[in-house]
Amino acid sequence: MPRRRNTSLVEDLLNMASRIPWWMDAIVAALSYIGLHLLYVHLGRLTAFPPPVPKSGVNPLTAATSAVHSAFGHAWIIVGRIFSGVFQYAMPVLFVLGGIVSLVTNQWTAKK
Repeated sequence: MPRRRNTSLVEDLLNMASRIPWWMDAIVAALSYIGLHLLYVHLGRLTAFPPPVPKSGVNPLTAATSAVHSAFGHAWIIVGRIFSGVFQYAMPVLFVLGGIVSLVTNQWTAKK
């Protein structure tokens, strides 16, 4: 029995995008850009607040512990902002390329 070759996520997405109609690729590309851009902007608003400043006379160890907990609590916002910032451009490009492949493939098979 032949082995299934390992493919990357990009190859799988491109393969999937090339199998659906080109107009659906255009819709998915536009929606993915809009959705991920809105997420990016929203997460940017969450990180706009300054970190809490400890009051004077507080134990430095308590202040440092509080700062570390605050940083770990907001780490998901930073990671989500990086993810959405990169993929708001990568996903539409993949779906546009898949749409082009789909359009060319359908035009080529229609002429045969």
